[in-house]
Amino acid sequence: MAQTARTLVKAARFDHSLREAVRRSSHTIYRVGVNAGNVTKYMAYEGGREPFLLVVAQQRDIRVTTPPGYNLTFSVTSYSDRQNGALTEQFSQQTGVAFNIEPPSALVRLISGTDFMFPSFVRDPEAVRLLWEAVKI
Repeated sequence: MAQTARTLVKAARFDHSLREAVRRSSHTIYRVGVNAGNVTKYMAYEGGREPFLLVVAQQRDIRVTTPPGYNLTFSVTSYSDRQNGALTEQFSQQTGVAFNIEPPSALVRLISGTDFMFPSFVRDPEAVRLLWEAVKI
């Protein structure tokens, strides 16, 4: 039976440098500049027995927030809701980002589109590494 990818989406107001925060993470997180627009975006992918894709983005001007009040979005995609929750908690503890704002359902649907791409990352992790090397800044 094929596994189904699941994406957990969180939002926060974070009034500090995301760059400094991700440096405190135990995961190897790369800054990605392609199609980032007015946000600073970081990604991490780990393969193996329990693969996951983590994406975190923050408004370049951290004073700019959305109407619900967030300036940072976070998502983690894996094959396990339990793993997604544990990775979210770990990221929060290591970086100081408190995910205390409910993301709008439209944002959750948009970001959850990662679900259909995730199996491609799992099948070909080298392609993910090459992609990140190409866009790493």
